[in-house]
Amino acid sequence: MSGTEPFQFEPTYPPGEEPNEEDFEEVEEVETERPARIGNTEWCICGHYVPTATNDECCCCQELEELNQKFDESGL
Repeated sequence: MSGTEPFQFEPTYPPGEEPNEEDFEEVEEVETERPARIGNTEWCICGHYVPTATNDECCCCQELEELNQKFDESGL
């Protein structure tokens, strides 16, 4: 056994300060406000983007190069 137990890093709250459902709804609204990349190419840095089916697949080659540089700099 590795010594890791489920829920050992769950946040604890003082009495009366527990989050309520409204707190979680606000987070969901922020996530849905993220601009979609599907259907436009304004976000593409290199200008060679080919539209894809999902927002997760929408990525510019220049974004990947920037990400790789950050990984190289961090030593990961």
